Amino acid sequence: MLKNDNMSTANTPLRNIGEGLRDGTPIALGYFAVAFSLGIIARRQD
Repeated sequence: MLKNDNMSTANTPLRNIGEGLRDGTPIALGYFAVAFSLGIIARRQD
């Protein structure tokens, strides 16, 4: 009889949070880079 291990592929809430953080990190870093650049430009305008 084959062993069916559903826990390794189950979408648990903790796993979903981890995947969301992993997928959202590049987007957040992109927003941070743009905000940082615009902040420098605004500061130079005095």
